[in-house]
Amino acid sequence: TARTGSARGAEVVARGGLVVVVGAGRVVVGAAVVVGAAVVGRAAVVVRPAEPEVAANAVVSGSSGAPHPPTASSEAASRASAGAVCRGTSLDRWMRARRCGHPRISPILGRTRLRSVFTSGSAEPARNPRVTRQRHHSGMSTASGRSAAIVSYRLGTADGVSVTAAQWVRAMRRLGMRVRTVAGDGRPDLLVRSLALGSTRPPRRAELAAVLDDVDLVVVDNLCSLPMNRAVGEAVAEHLRGRPALLRHHDLPWERPQYAGVTNWPPDDPSWRHVTINELARRALLARRGIAATTVHHGFAERPCPEQRDAVRRRLRVDRGPLVLQPTRAIARKGIDVGLALTAAVGGTYWLTGPAEDGYQAELGAVLAAGRVPVRRRLPFGVGMAGAYAACDAVVLPSSWEGFGLPLIEAALHRRPIAVGRFPVAAELAAFGFRWFDAHDPEPLRAWLADPDPGLLDHNEAIARDHFGIDALARRLEPLLPGAPRRREPQHLTA
Repeated sequence: TARTGSARGAEVVARGGLVVVVGAGRVVVGAAVVVGAAVVGRAAVVVRPAEPEVAANAVVSGSSGAPHPPTASSEAASRASAGAVCRGTSLDRWMRARRCGHPRISPILGRTRLRSVFTSGSAEPARNPRVTRQRHHSGMSTASGRSAAIVSYRLGTADGVSVTAAQWVRAMRRLGMRVRTVAGDGRPDLLVRSLALGSTRPPRRAELAAVLDDVDLVVVDNLCSLPMNRAVGEAVAEHLRGRPALLRHHDLPWERPQYAGVTNWPPDDPSWRHVTINELARRALLARRGIAATTVHHGFAERPCPEQRDAVRRRLRVDRGPLVLQPTRAIARKGIDVGLALTAAVGGTYWLTGPAEDGYQAELGAVLAAGRVPVRRRLPFGVGMAGAYAACDAVVLPSSWEGFGLPLIEAALHRRPIAVGRFPVAAELAAFGFRWFDAHDPEPLRAWLADPDPGLLDHNEAIARDHFGIDALARRLEPLLPGAPRRREPQHLTA
């Protein structure tokens, strides 16, 4: 169990849903429990502090299969080894690049999940058989005593809503709040299947009560914005009426042709506050629905990994010529053809990292074939977005529409030039002073790549850090949290 001593080449099995296989190497298990997986040639071992729920169910056996007796010295050794084993390992870098502080074990062990363990001081949600607890956040702060839940269709993946929800989690914890994530799909803290976008029934009140009723604030993240599964959105809205909630809108019905006729969405309530991610949406929400909102731009905590550049390029088999990264999904409005044309003009290789969605799969093949440039698809196993930015020479975001456009800021923080499409929100963000290339005019980017000017990268990075960091996001969020004076007029909060 987690009370045992050290084991070499041990196999660790935590019953109740978690299975962890530990390969070669010395693993000290005392006041710590292994929650990462070591696979030969792929990853190393991560040791984290043990929690009672995990420790009670963990079983450790050595090569002989016999349990090791606990010793006082092993507890001290395990505390020391918890950091030493993690530092500098390939798994640690992989986790960091994934923007996730926990190992992703499902590619190794099927659909195995981690059970969530809440730290002391946080309220354990009521037990419900339809709620799956998934993972433990060891950094949860209890400074303020307030708690929040962020709820959406899908969280904990690489899509824009998930990435920016993680930003809010970090900013709110920096303000002293305890935060959990709740969703119907992905890798949230609490998984409620009836919240998924494809759910055939809305969540029951008991399911929502189990995960939302013990927190001070609920953040509804894009779930009540587009009526993509209106029954789910209506159920969440009805459950939250009369209690504090923040409704954050990435997309709104009139921004999508298929929802243009929807005039009574998103929902509203006197107890709620609304947040948009750009000024265009804030003004439209007021004009079309009479709902006052606050614009809160995203906040980034990017950690560049330039040391990964050569390794990732080798994985992609890109030896020479510019590598042009388009870090988006493959859907019609992302301008894949424009990205390909720009790549051809600069003589490079085109890398599209996201999946094909919204029925674009068949068309994507034809578009890529017509591009007549070398193409790379998706992220190689173990490579995160930090590695992708390190490997590329330029970034392209040729979209015709974006609610924000995360690569605009990510490229600046990773010190890469970016060519941008002519979507409306790009002009709003360009007003901060960014210097971007035009995705429809590749010649200036080609000239820059031939003779790079570091001053452009310095300039964009400084603006991104000043206005779009986690500290700036925390300052923008603070007036909207429980206890802050209520204001019903629209606001534009800047750092």
